[in-house]
Amino acid sequence: MVQDDTGVPIGLYDTSKWQVRPFGNYVRPIPVFARMFQPKMQALFLTGHPSAIDFGIGYRSRGGRSGLVVATRRNEASKE
Repeated sequence: MVQDDTGVPIGLYDTSKWQVRPFGNYVRPIPVFARMFQPKMQALFLTGHPSAIDFGIGYRSRGGRSGLVVATRRNEASKE
């Protein structure tokens, strides 16, 4: 899955089943969405060593202010 912070809340991903990687920056939501701030998303971007993206997307469409998350389903066989 590829999404910005308006997608599935990060806290709902079971990290034993999903590898979640950040790209770009997580900036607090714009005022109209302020109540949708995700502390777990902020923590992911602070500790997850996000790769830079050189484009804007979503409501934070200016370069340097957009963030994306890529969630990849983990292979069940690799956990054995």
